Amino acid sequence: MGKNQPVKVQDASTQGGTYRIAGRRLVTAMLHSCLVLDSFIACFDLHPAIGKAALCTGKLAHIYDLEDNTVAFTLGKAGGHRLPIRSCAFNASGTLLATGGEDSRIVIWNLFRQRTDKILEQHQGNLYALQFLSDDRLASSGDDGKVILWERAGTQVFTSVFQHPAPVRTLVLHDHRYPQRLLTGRTDGTVDVWDVAQSTIIDAILPESDWQERELAQELNGAGHALLSFLTPKPPSDQDHHAGSILHLAMSPSGAFLATCSTDKTCKVWNVLSYQREDTEVTETSTDTREPGNRIDVWDEGLDNAEDNNELHIGNVDFKLGYHADVLWTLKHEAPVVSASFNRDNDLIITGALDCTLRFWSVRKGNLLFQINTPAAPRQIMVTETSYLYAICDNRVLLFSFKAAKETDVLAELEAQRLQLAQQQRQEQMDPAQRYKTLLAQERGESADGEDGPRAFVAFSFRIRSAVFFQD
Repeated sequence: MGKNQPVKVQDASTQGGTYRIAGRRLVTAMLHSCLVLDSFIACFDLHPAIGKAALCTGKLAHIYDLEDNTVAFTLGKAGGHRLPIRSCAFNASGTLLATGGEDSRIVIWNLFRQRTDKILEQHQGNLYALQFLSDDRLASSGDDGKVILWERAGTQVFTSVFQHPAPVRTLVLHDHRYPQRLLTGRTDGTVDVWDVAQSTIIDAILPESDWQERELAQELNGAGHALLSFLTPKPPSDQDHHAGSILHLAMSPSGAFLATCSTDKTCKVWNVLSYQREDTEVTETSTDTREPGNRIDVWDEGLDNAEDNNELHIGNVDFKLGYHADVLWTLKHEAPVVSASFNRDNDLIITGALDCTLRFWSVRKGNLLFQINTPAAPRQIMVTETSYLYAICDNRVLLFSFKAAKETDVLAELEAQRLQLAQQQRQEQMDPAQRYKTLLAQERGESADGEDGPRAFVAFSFRIRSAVFFQD
C-alpha cells in the first residue's frame, strides 16, 4: 500500500454534492490506500490485534503485514489445497488460520511455523464459510448443507454435524459472550439459529413461501417455456421476509442486531436481543404469562393456541414469546447484496452489493447516509473498531477511514460556522485602518483593546501584508 495522502471521497448518493440533507447524519470518508494484486482475491480476513490480514488467491494464502504494508509470507506453496480457496478465518489468538476450498478441504495453518497444522476432510463440495468459536473450536459450512463443528482435544478432533436441507453459504456466531448461539444462512432463504450445546434449532427466520416459484416464472417468461402456464407468479406478500438466497450474515458488536444479505437486492436489519436469553429465562417468561392476576389474561379461548404459536394477540399488539427476530429495516440496492458490517457503536451499518456500491445506513432510522462507488463489485467488506473500512473488489483491497458525526457534533459544527461567518461580516464592515489594527493585535497575541488574546493563525499573514500594502 502506498504512503500517499488520503483522498476525500465524495458522496455518490448526492452525485458528489457537498450540501447537507435535513435530518441526515454527516458522513466523511477518506481513501487511504489501494493494494492491487496480480490475481483475483477470493476471500479475506483481518486480525487487527496481531496486525495481520489474510488474502487468498487461487490455492495460496498471503499473510499481509498491516504496519509494514508488505506481504510477510505466503502459505500453500508446498501443499495444502488442490483447488482454489473460497473462505478463510483467523482464530481469536491469531496463531492459526483456517482455509476452506473447492476441494472440500479445510486446512489449518500454524502461522508461527508457517506450515500446515492439520487437514480436515468431511465436507462434499465447495466450502463457503468458516468461523472459529474459540481457539479449539471451528464451524464450517458448504454446498452439502452441512454445518460441522470441529473441536480439538489434544491430538484428537471431534465433530458435530448440523444438517440443513439446502447449501449453507454463510454462518456467524451470535456473540462471543454467547458462543452457544450459531446462525446459518441457506440458499433457500432461511436463517436458522442453533443452540450448539443442545444441537437444536431454537428459531428460524423464514423467507417468502413462494419466492422460488416466482423467480422460476420470471426466468421462464422470456423463454416462452411451456411450464410457465402452470406457474402463477404473485407479487411479494410480506416485505418482512427475504425473497432470495441468503449470501451473508453479520452481527452487531453488541449482539442486538442481525443483518441478512440476499440475492433479492436487499439487506434486512433484525432485532435479535431475545437470542441472548438462556433457556430458563424463556421458560419463565412463557410461564409468567399464565399466572393469575397477570394483565394479559383476557379470558380469550384462543390464548392456548396463540401461546403454542409463540404469539399472544392483545388488541392490535403482538407480544412474542421465546426466541424471535423482529425486522427493523429493509435496505435496498440495485443488485444482490453480498456483504455487510456494523461499526463499533452499533449505530451504522455498511452494505456492499454487486451494483459496485458501498452504502452507509443509519441503524436507528434505516435511512441512507452516504455512498461510495467502487471500481468493481465489493465481494467482502469489514469494519474495524477504529472506523476503518476494508473492501475487496476483484484484485484490489481498498482501505477507507470514515466518520459519522453525531447530532451534537453537527450542531456544534453549524454553530461554529455561524460564528465564523458573523466574524467575517464584522471585519468586512470595519474601515481599513481598524481592520489592520485588529489583525496586527491578533498576530501579537493581543486583543484589539490591548488585552491578551488568542494568537492568529499563519493564514492571517497574507491579509496583514495586504493591509500594509494598502496603508502604504
